[in-house]
Amino acid sequence: MLWVGRSDRDSKRADICFSLARKCPKIPFVIVMNDSSPDVYRDLTETLPQNVTLHRHVPLNQIETLFATASVL
Repeated sequence: MLWVGRSDRDSKRADICFSLARKCPKIPFVIVMNDSSPDVYRDLTETLPQNVTLHRHVPLNQIETLFATASVL
């Protein structure tokens, strides 16, 4: 599962992705989320599920690989 976006509460609803990761602990999640809103970023990531790999930034030449290998976007 791949989720890419920024840390805010309105655009792509990162909170829902983290909630889904908690409900599906056997599925690996890769989350690429910049900390454009530091307070929201901290709130979302303070209790990171074990099945989540979190990246604040992925270089453009590597992001295509994440999209190509993801089963779910």
